[in-house]
Amino acid sequence: MNKKIDDSDLKEGKELFLVASQYCKFIENIKDFQKTQILSYLNKILPLVYLKTSLLPDIALEDYANIEQYIEEELLESVYISLMDKFAEIDYFQALEKTNNEIISCSLVQILADLYQSLKDFVLSFSSAKFATQQAAIWICKDSFIFQWGETLLNALLYIHPLAFPFEKETEDFVD
Repeated sequence: MNKKIDDSDLKEGKELFLVASQYCKFIENIKDFQKTQILSYLNKILPLVYLKTSLLPDIALEDYANIEQYIEEELLESVYISLMDKFAEIDYFQALEKTNNEIISCSLVQILADLYQSLKDFVLSFSSAKFATQQAAIWICKDSFIFQWGETLLNALLYIHPLAFPFEKETEDFVD
């Protein structure tokens, strides 16, 4: 049920803002980390992103004029290249698409880059002092979560988990 948002509803937005800021900063500096460090971090931050986004209030947006996308194409391309440099050999994986109950091929790099784009736009919008812009940021992030990246984030997490915590020598060698 959509409702009109008030100041008390911004609490969940502020909590997501903190987690999303951490994710974006890490992804922007991913070249400074080893693959095992990256997988370990993603295994911890992605569940937080999912949880904090799912807790955003369902709101009725009255003014669609405040919805903006801030991220520049050059920055997104740079993020994509940095992610590909780290994950090229483990980029593609198979996942179950729940809607059609079919096995699909997924790109870890694309999922992480799309998530970065959505969260970076949220961070930049939510940091505005304007209540209407913060409200729009919450609405668009929740909408994107529900219809675009929520399920793919879970697929990525299922893929990352055994890479972050290898049980067999083969998996451990594959990650290093």
